[in-house]
Amino acid sequence: MRRVVTLSLSCVLVGACASGEYTIELDVVSDTTRDATEAIELALLEGGCDDVLRGAPAEGAAQTRVLRRDGDRSSFSPTRGGRYGVYAVARDPQCVPLAAGCTEAELEAGGRGTIVVRLEDVSAMACTACDDGACLGEVDAGAPDAGVLDAGHDGGAIDAGTDDAGTDDAGPIDGGPSDAGPPDTVCDELEDVIFCHGFETSDRMSWTGTRLDGAGSAMTIVSDDANLGARSARGVTTEPGGQAAYVFQFAPVDSGELWFRGHYIVEGGDLSAIALLYLDGVAGEGTALQVQSGGRAVIAFQTPEDDEYLAIPGPTIPLDDWVCIEARIVVDDDAGGVEIWADGTRIGAHTGYDTRPSGGIDEMQVGNARSGSSQDAITVRVDDVALARTRLGCP
Repeated sequence: MRRVVTLSLSCVLVGACASGEYTIELDVVSDTTRDATEAIELALLEGGCDDVLRGAPAEGAAQTRVLRRDGDRSSFSPTRGGRYGVYAVARDPQCVPLAAGCTEAELEAGGRGTIVVRLEDVSAMACTACDDGACLGEVDAGAPDAGVLDAGHDGGAIDAGTDDAGTDDAGPIDGGPSDAGPPDTVCDELEDVIFCHGFETSDRMSWTGTRLDGAGSAMTIVSDDANLGARSARGVTTEPGGQAAYVFQFAPVDSGELWFRGHYIVEGGDLSAIALLYLDGVAGEGTALQVQSGGRAVIAFQTPEDDEYLAIPGPTIPLDDWVCIEARIVVDDDAGGVEIWADGTRIGAHTGYDTRPSGGIDEMQVGNARSGSSQDAITVRVDDVALARTRLGCP
């Protein structure tokens, strides 16, 4: 079983110290790597992860920190909010990089949330100078990894293969019988998915980042309630127009079908209008599944020419307890559409619209991805999210 190291980056932005912090979860693929790590270098990169050389010291970082194995805490204080990359490198006592990863996120002053950085094994590269695991010099020119870290947008597919060549463990999880309860995540049972995440430590895929907008907005992984397993995600917004969502970026899809599946609860406020799902395009156009007062489903089609919000005249979506929402998105210039189900019951559809942004759909936002101008403080819980090219069904 992989271990997840949780680090707290206090006072991530100027003015955030009094009201919030971002928690960084380092998802280390290998237990062997975790045990061999002497120090973890963290860097906050303005603009994102595009220029990162995996395993190398970060260049042009806004700030850097070194965390020792004894659990040192760190803080970053950028001078402004915006899009950042959180880059992490795990090194052994000789400063050889063992694993590295980078996650992009929109950071807001006073915001709170969880940013997951997946550290995958890297080929050995040495530093010219080393201080107890902290790299003090450049990586040797002969380092075998000459490419940049795949940050999600590289002009092509995100990866050419699967996340792992084998299972996480070399042996059984424990010496006793299997648990009598349900599995903590259903992702391992799914094949040919674009993305799947149940917010459990055993999930192999990782979110690309978070989108937070509005003072007090936060997206966190919690253990007080879950659809399956022990954990889920909780998005909190406190003002109109707020946003709190997890983001996954993928290779652009410009035709055919996309199938989404996610579990939701809406609580902690009066529902006016929020988008539970937003599929964004390369050109900034997108399609959203919105729910309004009383659980009415609304589909939003956004194009450069116009934004259309179309209510579905069908059953409402119950949101006071975990509900499985499925969406079928047909990606097409003229014959596109969205069809919705809740707990297996068809809610309805809108078809004959432009759902193909220029360049295709390449990003999924889940949680409170958008909220209306009259939406007050509200909480959205999310669990067991998946995206594929065929229908997955509800676990």
